[in-house]
Amino acid sequence: MLKLCLWSGSCANVTCPSAMTDGAARLLRIQLDKPDLTPNERLAFQRAYTHLTSRDPSKAWTSGQWMTERPGGSDIRNTETFATLLPTPSSTPSHDSESTLVGPYSITGFKWFSSATDSQMTILLAKTSPTQISAFFAPTRLLPSSPASPPTLNGIQIFRLKSKLGTRPLPTAELTLTNTRAYMIGKPGQGTKEISTVLNITRIYTAVTAVGYWGRGLAIARAYARVRKITYNGNPTPLSKVPSHIRLLASSHIKYHALMHLCFFTVSLLAQSESTSKSPSKETKETTTLLRLLTPITKILCARYAMD
Repeated sequence: MLKLCLWSGSCANVTCPSAMTDGAARLLRIQLDKPDLTPNERLAFQRAYTHLTSRDPSKAWTSGQWMTERPGGSDIRNTETFATLLPTPSSTPSHDSESTLVGPYSITGFKWFSSATDSQMTILLAKTSPTQISAFFAPTRLLPSSPASPPTLNGIQIFRLKSKLGTRPLPTAELTLTNTRAYMIGKPGQGTKEISTVLNITRIYTAVTAVGYWGRGLAIARAYARVRKITYNGNPTPLSKVPSHIRLLASSHIKYHALMHLCFFTVSLLAQSESTSKSPSKETKETTTLLRLLTPITKILCARYAMD
């Protein structure tokens, strides 16, 4: 996370899919620790997890996170995308780009805002009944029908690209899903709970990136103050010698250092929560509870003050 903080000022927003990739890897790792996965689920999750955590550029994957829809925006209760469990296997089963059998669920709907549209997989939400929202893992590409053909999209059609502040360096699109094959993550109706693993990690990425941009801005401000001269008390004076300007910079630096400490304290809690054993102790449970409390607070404070 420290490298992320230092790099964020120059990264052109590529840390957006990195955050979702990190979150998806953690979510799949949690699923792989469960004993009740089917062989096909375990194989699909394991292969995806291996790609998500690979440091080899030729093997590494990124992951999307598709939640938002037109009726509800961030209110996922109004999700209109539905997932249907196919009753019988197809006589000609499909495979993803890794030659893994695609999931038994068919997802159809419209995603109004899809992050990391060009990723190799995604974590998305869909209804399995009128009152239940579940989480799903879906590859974005399928194995081509012939070796000479390129991989085909997994029932995904790009409706249009977004023209939105902050997303120009990265493709963000509206998507139509038609028979997108997927595996369910967790239990039916637990979609919000499952995808919160991804959301909490992306919130921490947001906080770290915010203080990273803030630190870069302060460095530029300090450098500029040393060379920019104004007339002060009748003499050309660098801004770095003007008391009112120094007070302004000092105030911003105090807030920056305070929120930097809060941010990396939250990062340390995340590290502790991910490195615990399968039988958590009382201290581990307290760490997890504190992490759940501080994650949204850290995110909003760091982002708000960095923009101010």
